[in-house]
Amino acid sequence: ADLAGRTAWRCSAADRLPVIGAVPDPATPGARLDQPRFVPRLPGLYVFTALGSRGITWSTLGAQVLASCVSGAPAPIAASLLDAIDPARFVSRAVRARRAAHRLPEDSA
Repeated sequence: ADLAGRTAWRCSAADRLPVIGAVPDPATPGARLDQPRFVPRLPGLYVFTALGSRGITWSTLGAQVLASCVSGAPAPIAASLLDAIDPARFVSRAVRARRAAHRLPEDSA
């Protein structure tokens, strides 16, 4: 039987924050990857996605953030917020989780 109705798919990140900024290049040898702002980037490649159900709300501010990334102008939001929406946050989280998993448990003596 035919179903009546419609559906919509919205792209969202696991942490429910948008992904806005330069695309990371974690394959660069010797790069510091523990904080998003230090992760090397692919030159000239930017992303603005994962707005989820907040596309209209995020669109204007996200466009200003992306324009500041592309042009090198001052960002319209604080550095901590830039780190929160930075595409490199996933790289940094994976590096920190890997480091935490490899730490030896301390003696309980």
